[in-house]
Amino acid sequence: PTPYLTKYLWGYQLFASYKLYGLANAYGRFFNSLFKHYNLYNHKQWDVILNKYSLKLKKHQYYHTQKMIQMHEFLAYLAIPYGISKIIFKYWVVFPIFRKIFVVPWLKKILYPYYLMNVEKDQGGSVLLVAQKV
Repeated sequence: PTPYLTKYLWGYQLFASYKLYGLANAYGRFFNSLFKHYNLYNHKQWDVILNKYSLKLKKHQYYHTQKMIQMHEFLAYLAIPYGISKIIFKYWVVFPIFRKIFVVPWLKKILYPYYLMNVEKDQGGSVLLVAQKV
């Protein structure tokens, strides 16, 4: 994940538009903790970190457009019933066959176009890094 990921979230943008930066940042922290994002660095920050460990950043590629991040944000809210079922039944998916037949094909159809979108410059929600030992 990159710093853009948080800024692309609808909730973050909503709070920030009303200059409620504390709530915007809290919303961003909530989503990043939900998805276990431990750092949000761009490729330049990663380059500094990698250099400390004798690694040279050879290439980087940003991905996940703002629309893709927002689609994942929306789907996170739709996953609340699954979270509740995990608490009650100790399983994420109570009816796996239902998920396999109905949910997965529907999600593929909706999400596929978003995965094909290209990010502008170095402003994706995520970054792929290729580094080599010096």
